[in-house]
Amino acid sequence: MTVVRPASLDDVDQLVSMYEWLFAPPGSRPSRWDPQGAAVALGRAVSSGKAVVLVAALDGELVGFCTA
Repeated sequence: MTVVRPASLDDVDQLVSMYEWLFAPPGSRPSRWDPQGAAVALGRAVSSGKAVVLVAALDGELVGFCTA
């Protein structure tokens, strides 16, 4: 069963790794991609009252996310 829920700070590292699909061909890794910076930014978004980060989990494993 897929569950959609708000992301937690515990999800941040896995969320950063989920961005890798964007870099797969025909895409490419941006020269300025910084996984540590992305983790900081996602952590701020998760903790913010001005942003929403949702994750989709299937059998406890993250399979998707959305930020707004």
